[in-house]
Amino acid sequence: MKRILPYLMYLTLLIFTSQVSAHEAGVTDTQVELGKTQVKLTLTLPNKLLVGDISQDNAIKNNLIQSFFKVNNQSQTCIVNRIVQKALDNINSTQYHLLFQCPTALDQVKLTYHLSESLTNDHKNYLTIKIAGRTQVITLDRLNNQHQIPVKKLIDLWQIELIDNNFEPNNQNLAEQNSFWSEISRVWSATSHYFFIGIEHIIFGYDHLLFLLALILLPSSIRHLVLTITFFTIAHSLTLALSLFELVSVPIWLVESFIAASIIFVALENIKRLNKYSDIQQPSYYNNRLRISFVFGLIHGLGFSFILKEMGLTQDLVPSLIFFNLGVETGQVALVILFIPLLYALHKSKKCSVLLQISSLILVFIGSFWLIQRIN
Repeated sequence: MKRILPYLMYLTLLIFTSQVSAHEAGVTDTQVELGKTQVKLTLTLPNKLLVGDISQDNAIKNNLIQSFFKVNNQSQTCIVNRIVQKALDNINSTQYHLLFQCPTALDQVKLTYHLSESLTNDHKNYLTIKIAGRTQVITLDRLNNQHQIPVKKLIDLWQIELIDNNFEPNNQNLAEQNSFWSEISRVWSATSHYFFIGIEHIIFGYDHLLFLLALILLPSSIRHLVLTITFFTIAHSLTLALSLFELVSVPIWLVESFIAASIIFVALENIKRLNKYSDIQQPSYYNNRLRISFVFGLIHGLGFSFILKEMGLTQDLVPSLIFFNLGVETGQVALVILFIPLLYALHKSKKCSVLLQISSLILVFIGSFWLIQRIN
């Protein structure tokens, strides 16, 4: 049984990777602004969702985009009277600005989300609702695809009046909203959810997760483990910021392919070192491992940036970046802590070298599968 267990593990992982891509879940972001009788939605979508005739025919495309969200006010349907497209060529996506006109002043608004029907079951849409300088963020998915906004109750409570077109509150008594603490509160409401997006992305971003596992798989001291993770963190934080500020631009398919290749490279490096086990104890091995961690960390940082770019970040970029990065690091540290007892037990095993080689070989096969998939 012990002899066939590694092969069963390999087959399970191979079947798993044939069904799930590294970023299958997906996240989109929708900005909602409320006026007196109007609702403005800003939705960012990857172009790959609209293929064939749909991508070429604006009329068909506009009809499809309109079907993704339904807006009702007091059971009355609000009609889209304007759609504006903005190409985001650097991430192969398009941003759609939809202006819904409602028959009467906004009272009880219901938003219904249908986009998840064309994506995976675990796709999520982060809905940022802006009204009178306040911001609320909720999550919509296939099971939870509706949200009610009691607009009239809110404007009565806040004693304000909403106007259309510029979507700004028409009330001079709201000057205190521009205070320092009000701005801090607004930024927190608008961006803190990126912390949880970062955690989700590292936990469910299987390519990043497996690269991290390959990186810490071989025996090492706690000091070296901390340094390895630190070098990886510094590197991916750097390129994440550079990419978001559009100082660096690399096609997504190339970045994703290099990420898959990074798993293969480190796993093969593990096998090579295990064949010369004494090399692992040499300072040159540790220094080389740090260089590998930093170089591939730069590539993984570009991969992290695409999840934020696809969400169409347009404002509060710095705090969004900070919260997302903190989330990634929190998830990363939690996973390393989880791995340590398992790796310790593995390293104490009498068949440590064989088990590590089998584990690295499995990682090579998974990385190769993803690499072929992404190149094609």
